Amino acid sequence: MNFSTLFAGNIVYRGLNILAGFGIMLLLTRLMGTDGFGLISLMVANVTLFNLLSCLGAESSVIFHGASRKMTAGKILTLIYAVFFFQLIMLVGVELIGHALTGHYWLVKGPDLVNLFMGIVFLLGITLADKYTALLYGRHLYTMANRIIFFSNLITFSIFLFYYFGRLERDPLFFLQLYIATIIGQAILLLISYHLFTKEKTGFEKIDRPDIKTFFSYSFIVFITNLIQFLAYRVDYWLLDHYKGESSLGIYALAIRLNQFIWVIPILVSSLIFPLAADKEKNFDENKLLSLLRVTSTFLLIVSVVIFFIAPFLIPV
Repeated sequence: MNFSTLFAGNIVYRGLNILAGFGIMLLLTRLMGTDGFGLISLMVANVTLFNLLSCLGAESSVIFHGASRKMTAGKILTLIYAVFFFQLIMLVGVELIGHALTGHYWLVKGPDLVNLFMGIVFLLGITLADKYTALLYGRHLYTMANRIIFFSNLITFSIFLFYYFGRLERDPLFFLQLYIATIIGQAILLLISYHLFTKEKTGFEKIDRPDIKTFFSYSFIVFITNLIQFLAYRVDYWLLDHYKGESSLGIYALAIRLNQFIWVIPILVSSLIFPLAADKEKNFDENKLLSLLRVTSTFLLIVSVVIFFIAPFLIPV
């Protein structure tokens, strides 16, 4: 499949996935109120930051080494599970220390053990979903990954839509737990699909020091750049929560979600380019890529100007 065909096929699923995710956020705002949505937004920001810090760029390394064939699938799987268990152990330690010092847990703010448990389960779902998406991308199974993510988000949207139109009132904690459960469900679907449909050996393999060095020497560079980028556009969540509280954060986070619509095309392009460029066995037409980037940049510039003028009518303050 050439790049143009691949791009055209996947942009549909990626676009639908963005719409489904936005629909979920709108429904959660209605069901939980701005305070509840602010709590979820803060939880997602906290978990994303922790995952970013503790995984050390493993997902990007998985895509690169999987696509370049520089490391076997079994060794990659062994390394990412080692990173996964390290993340869980580190989280428990951080949460226990934080609770001892402040009286509440961090990922899901609250003093009870249920908050600790929800934070652990949510991290488990997020990090497993990220790692298995990376594994599928490393094997050039982009469409499969995007289909799974979209259909799982569609199921989640349908569940919350049922509660909204059925007027089945629950407290915000219930919807928070339901949201976490859907994230776990998505991770399980990605995990099963990878092990069921990949044609290569996917069992655990013994790793040695050169494998570890090769894997993490690449991931560490990605880790530093991702950390800087993440803090640059997410530090506002913590500042707003600290000074204005969860209700204001919920309103602000919804506005941010609207702005992120424009990211769908460049994110899709970058996610497809990365494994294709890393795979030396495939022919990669750089001229076609440059033409696509010029067209994409021009399109986004036009869209940005249009959005600037119509946004006040769509999103009243």
